[in-house]
Amino acid sequence: MPQAKGELVFEQTNSTIVDRRVVLIQLTLRDRKIYSGKIDGLFGPKTFDAVQRLQKQKGLAETGKVDSTTGERLGLPFWFVDAIITLEPPFRDDDKFGPDTEFVFRSEAGTGYFFSAWPDAAYDSTNILTRRALRTNNPGALNISKWQKAMPGYVGMTHPDNSPNRNKTTIYSSPEFGVAAWGVLLKDIYFKGKKDPVSVGSIIDKYRGSISRDPYLAGYAKYSNGELVEDYMVDLYDPRELAKLAIAAFSHEFGSWYPLTDEQLTAGFAEAERYIQAGGRGALIADLVSDEDEVEDRFAEGIDTFGSLTSIAAPFTGRAERIGVEDARWPLNPAKAPDTWHLPMPPHEDEFDLSVDVIKGLVSVGLYEPDVSTNGRLVIALRGCVLADGSASVEDAASIRVKPARPDHENFRCLLGCLDVNSTLLSLHTASTVPRRTGMLRFYNKMNFGTKGKNCNMLPTGCYEYCVGTHGGTAGAIEYVLRLGDGPTPDDAGQAVVLRTTNDLIYGTMDIWDNTRPADNIHPAFLDVSFSSLGCLTVRGKQTPDGSYKTGTGEWRKFRANVGFNGSYYGERFDCLLSTGHEAAAVASAISAASDLAALTCLRQGSRGPLVMQLQEQLGVDPADSQFGPQTCEELIARQRSKLGYATGTWSPAMAKLLELEFG
Repeated sequence: MPQAKGELVFEQTNSTIVDRRVVLIQLTLRDRKIYSGKIDGLFGPKTFDAVQRLQKQKGLAETGKVDSTTGERLGLPFWFVDAIITLEPPFRDDDKFGPDTEFVFRSEAGTGYFFSAWPDAAYDSTNILTRRALRTNNPGALNISKWQKAMPGYVGMTHPDNSPNRNKTTIYSSPEFGVAAWGVLLKDIYFKGKKDPVSVGSIIDKYRGSISRDPYLAGYAKYSNGELVEDYMVDLYDPRELAKLAIAAFSHEFGSWYPLTDEQLTAGFAEAERYIQAGGRGALIADLVSDEDEVEDRFAEGIDTFGSLTSIAAPFTGRAERIGVEDARWPLNPAKAPDTWHLPMPPHEDEFDLSVDVIKGLVSVGLYEPDVSTNGRLVIALRGCVLADGSASVEDAASIRVKPARPDHENFRCLLGCLDVNSTLLSLHTASTVPRRTGMLRFYNKMNFGTKGKNCNMLPTGCYEYCVGTHGGTAGAIEYVLRLGDGPTPDDAGQAVVLRTTNDLIYGTMDIWDNTRPADNIHPAFLDVSFSSLGCLTVRGKQTPDGSYKTGTGEWRKFRANVGFNGSYYGERFDCLLSTGHEAAAVASAISAASDLAALTCLRQGSRGPLVMQLQEQLGVDPADSQFGPQTCEELIARQRSKLGYATGTWSPAMAKLLELEFG
């Protein structure tokens, strides 16, 4: 079922700026024989009156506004986070996805934006939402082709239509992925990456197939206010020009203004560019090496070895799918990510103030006892969280405005900083707490095709002991970093249970857990636009190998100064609280509402106390020492695998109920 979130309201306005979402409202009202005005995307008096008539028919408050209640009666999606559904062939590609596959249909831009969760709906002339270009999340109405099956978000195809060619339209899980496919078609397939402007007529001639070009010319002109005529030259690499073309092309296919916003178009164009730059699915990482990748290799310490789950190091079979770096992404469904499985769904997505009280709340719900004896600083890491004002750093603040975000394996979508418990001031810096997609792909290829590559992992949320020390690599030693463990050298690497993915490039609850010494240190990103990580936590910035700590740059230099190990405390302990933006948002919301934080309790690596002892006794952990360490985590994962078929590595009231064990 779809999950609702947020209270977007469409209401009467004097604005003359077209809102293409309002077009969908007007079309839906027209289908119900309630509205007979212009389909213009302007919420004027006639639209207001029609909404009131609908509300009167349905027994709703006659506000004339379209909120979630009225929107639900119209079947509109703008108030939903996502819809999780299963599909039958051909809507589900039976060659790629099993019958139990759950597809998450959503807008990648978040709530308030159009997406369709009806890909298998039969066309109904009285329901605009069943039009092919709309219900498939494929605004360009692209017919199925082999290359599209390799695109992100691909799901399946429709039944053949009634045209002479019996066209089958590709289905995507979000309209942004559909936009991306359209962008790849134009840039990479039609015009082979050439950067010269192309005429509207030449685009239409490639796009129309055997259909007359006249309807296309008329449609493109209509939905561009007469600009996109036959000889108009379009720069496909100018975002504004590409957006103008997309709006006209999609609206022509739909038969009215297509209800995507500029934000959704931008997201789709970015996805297309990532796909093109990566070389498309099927390319091994050897074909994708850039200057940054070579730099990355030199800074990889590479001492992570398999621990207790050595069975995953079996000889490769060569039967796995060949995938590319563009396939690395965060699970679309937060319930499929071990970090967020325990949170109330849907997770909080709105901005919030990260304060000392919220940090204390995170410590409380995790039952942590962090050690801050070195200098009174606790290192804070938030996976999937950004500074709300778009800045790179905020230092020495009583509270900091932040926003949850989906982690990214190529771009910085996390924060690292510290809390000074003495001054109660916070600092946060642009960072990453996930491995980079290049290392993930190398590891995938190593495990599945026998290619060379270092091990790669992701450190789960928890509270971990770090020590000021030295990070290795072929580039040379980097002094004054934070090492996971109780000493300053690789020999002192600490034990932890980490997550590894060998079947795809997505870390989820179905992946492999390994009790090992991962050396997931905290160090500079080293790269200009991304980060070097096989599992380490990285802060944007650089530092010269075999040189002074004073060569540190960017946010890394600030982070090190804020935490206090700027050339000092070598060999001393600093604990790191690793959480998520969504968990911090949930804690902040509970504090604001004066709710009991106990409902958010979740034990994991680093937790301590009687609840840990109770869990250990039920699992038969010996010794039961009240400390949630790697052994306890490993035993819990084994029980989860056996009972549920998946594992989170975390212990909450909901998990206890599923495992039929006691909690508290």
